[in-house]
Amino acid sequence: MRLKNENITLDVQTLGAAVLRCSFRLPNGQIVNPFFESPWRGDSEAKLSTLDPLLRNLGGEWPCVPFGTPLIRQGLPADWQLDQATGDWNGEAHGYGSHHEWDLEKTGDTEMRATILYPAASPVRQLTRTIHLDPDRLRLNFSLKIEARETVRLPIGIHPVFDLSHCAPEACRLHVKGTGTVWTFPVDTEPGRSRFEPNQRGVMIDQLRSVDGKVFDATRVPFSAKSEDILMLTCPDGAITLEHPDKGYAVSVEWDASAFPSCVLWYSNGGRQQYPWNGRVQALGIEPVAAPFDLGLQQSQSDRNPLNTANVQTSVLIKANSAWETEYSIQIVPIGA
Repeated sequence: MRLKNENITLDVQTLGAAVLRCSFRLPNGQIVNPFFESPWRGDSEAKLSTLDPLLRNLGGEWPCVPFGTPLIRQGLPADWQLDQATGDWNGEAHGYGSHHEWDLEKTGDTEMRATILYPAASPVRQLTRTIHLDPDRLRLNFSLKIEARETVRLPIGIHPVFDLSHCAPEACRLHVKGTGTVWTFPVDTEPGRSRFEPNQRGVMIDQLRSVDGKVFDATRVPFSAKSEDILMLTCPDGAITLEHPDKGYAVSVEWDASAFPSCVLWYSNGGRQQYPWNGRVQALGIEPVAAPFDLGLQQSQSDRNPLNTANVQTSVLIKANSAWETEYSIQIVPIGA
């Protein structure tokens, strides 16, 4: 489904209700396409058939309910380990809605609504998502509503991924509105490919320790060496901006900080060598969340997880037969001359 106004054009695919092929026209007439889209979309069907639906169609922006992996991560530090693994009704990475078809309804040339019913065994009944092109700014306005069959506590997030494939090393800059600090992933994000020393807690984003013992500024992207990392910003105060000075624009993600108190930063910098990645992805996920990294449902509900014990909210409580709603936006702002 295509939405379009004078300066913005985008498609919404039925799988995941994900935004794809999104272009913005700057005041000087330049067309920019800020979102990442997987370079393997054109691979043969034989290759693509080995991938799950989300990975096969990876790119753009989409909601994740629940956010994270359904697998229990092994090898975590002692205080991250679960007392016991209980049954998990979620069997798909970033939730059922990320892997299945939504019903799309166009409510105007510049707006649409998407809905998906979750399986009967899920405590989540339905997701509803709206997208509206702002008539006055280069901005996409979103809403997300989650309806529950029974009371449930969930990790929730949204998942914009931005393209860095044609950027010189450290040519782009992240700006965080809040004064929060960063946690690095508890273990190597990708064995032997992580840039940052794991399990750092409460560190400034420009003062992270790298695996070689140096101090590293994670606001300067893309990194010069191949790597794969996940960081978690606590208290970013609902706004992060990625500047592309060489391209003359910045992209800003803004959200309700009471809904998503943290933000996962996924640095995919050619660090994954296996198919379909093949070392060819250079992208940055800016992912507002109430979640413990992408460690999933059970970790988010554990009173022992270190983020919870540090008073960082890692889930959202939705009561039976009620709904949780939030709004957020993604905006392009011209910079420079």
